[in-house]
Amino acid sequence: MVGVTGLTVKYGREHEDGAVQCMNGGSADINHGQKGEYVFIHAERDPHARGITDVRLLITDEDYGYGDLAKGAGGKYRYLICSETISNGYISEVALYRGHLDHAPYGWKWAYHPDVAADINHGRGGDYLYFIYKPDLGPPDRR
Repeated sequence: MVGVTGLTVKYGREHEDGAVQCMNGGSADINHGQKGEYVFIHAERDPHARGITDVRLLITDEDYGYGDLAKGAGGKYRYLICSETISNGYISEVALYRGHLDHAPYGWKWAYHPDVAADINHGRGGDYLYFIYKPDLGPPDRR
């Protein structure tokens, strides 16, 4: 399986097909139950590109121009930041999870924010919503 090489945020209902899905059911729209635009995350896979190894959640007052997971909802901006760490294997699967979690499902990690929670909706109410990913523990040179 080709690892995930990037994440793209797309706006509008027409981008629902192919979006990262909720592993426990529910809407793939990040703004579901919130004001704002339809927001969907798409995983990119390219067999000729290096894979990503880590995803972090950034909740900030600063608008970086594109990729806001809370577009049009008002309040803080929310972003997923992808990175590559040489010592980690690549990310093989990605999903959303709606509902409260005390920890990520077995074998999965969640995009986290060091100062708050892994909940994308932290501070804005609504469903608990997590971006989760499964790392492939194989060597990074397989990417």
